[in-house]
Amino acid sequence: MKLDFWDVVRVAESCPDEEIRGKTGYISGMGLEEGEAPSIGIMFYDLQMVWCVEEEHLIPLGHKDEIAAADYKKRLRDGPRLRVREDGTIAD
Repeated sequence: MKLDFWDVVRVAESCPDEEIRGKTGYISGMGLEEGEAPSIGIMFYDLQMVWCVEEEHLIPLGHKDEIAAADYKKRLRDGPRLRVREDGTIAD
């Protein structure tokens, strides 16, 4: 299964965490650690909270949350800027 940012998903009944079973949200983050299953951050609509869920427990609903994607892009474009030096320190 190929999941991507902003995909709308539902948590399968197979999920061991009963608090989020059957809930719907969109993918807001992904963590990939070598040798481990991908950790997918889901922003749940009704909880207004991000939970990490294993990919095997996610059911893609076939569309993206275009509003969340547009809001994120707007915040990136209009948000504060940060300059970083080559050595990794923050420039004034």
